[in-house]
Amino acid sequence: MSKIGSFAEISIRAFDPATKHVLWSASISADQSTTFLFSTDQLDEFVNQAVDALNVACLRLVESGRIGRDAAPQSIFGAVHKVLGMSVRGQSAARQFFRSKAELENSAIAAAWYAFSLANTLGEGGDRQNILEEADAYCRRAVALDPSNALALALVAHVQGFVLRRLEIGAELAQTARQIAPTLAIAWDMSAMNSLYRGQVAEAAEFSEKAVRLGRFSPYKPLFESSQAITTSLAGKHAEAIMIAGRVLDRVPHFLAVERHLAGSLAAAGRLDDSRRLIRKVQTRDPGFVAAHLADPDYPLPSPQSVDLIQRGFSSVGALI
Repeated sequence: MSKIGSFAEISIRAFDPATKHVLWSASISADQSTTFLFSTDQLDEFVNQAVDALNVACLRLVESGRIGRDAAPQSIFGAVHKVLGMSVRGQSAARQFFRSKAELENSAIAAAWYAFSLANTLGEGGDRQNILEEADAYCRRAVALDPSNALALALVAHVQGFVLRRLEIGAELAQTARQIAPTLAIAWDMSAMNSLYRGQVAEAAEFSEKAVRLGRFSPYKPLFESSQAITTSLAGKHAEAIMIAGRVLDRVPHFLAVERHLAGSLAAAGRLDDSRRLIRKVQTRDPGFVAAHLADPDYPLPSPQSVDLIQRGFSSVGALI
């Protein structure tokens, strides 16, 4: 922070220590003669932008352009990138990385991302019981290693709700994550999903909107927008839901949760052929995506509102049950 005349300036600069090459820089300034220099919103936005930019810089520096290929990740940045890509192969590669690095064995973050990756895999093959047991074990490990790590708690909250169906435990963990780090976008995003699973659509919409606002500079903004797409769909705003879901799927084409809800919104909007095509596409990766299975307690769709929306979509398009 520096002072120039009546102005105060906060600047952040990231550089490669080996080459001194500047990777990213930004600053904000304010007139010192005003009542207050920087508003809370200004500082939140600046810090979040800085954190997200630094993550991208580290990702590019360490992974050296390998992320777009099938190569295994070389760092935790690359592994997380694979996890959030939502593909089955990406999840497998990320978990292999976490398992292979001895120094990550005592990392709450690594354990939480591992559990989150298992959640992304649920319903796409593999032994369900093994996934449940492994997810439970990694959730316990993450919380035991660092019970005050907001990111780990947010990820574990999602796994507790989506995979293990311990909705109240998930809600408590998500709330704690928000309290510890109130500007952490993913904490609000995971809170939104937990609210959906508990049938609280209005609360979920509020949380997802905040997640998108806090994460608007993040390379993983589509993750936060995915919750917004789902909440908007369940609120009956189908034209808006279709638009948001389209943006998400342009960036993350393997996002099954978004595709499932989009199929319901397309049907509700009268776009029956589009809905039918999307249902068939989802069924190539998730053969269980049929009307007869949606309400099964084991199907990875915990929200009763989601089940109702998608069931009505199946009925409208006359899809096979």
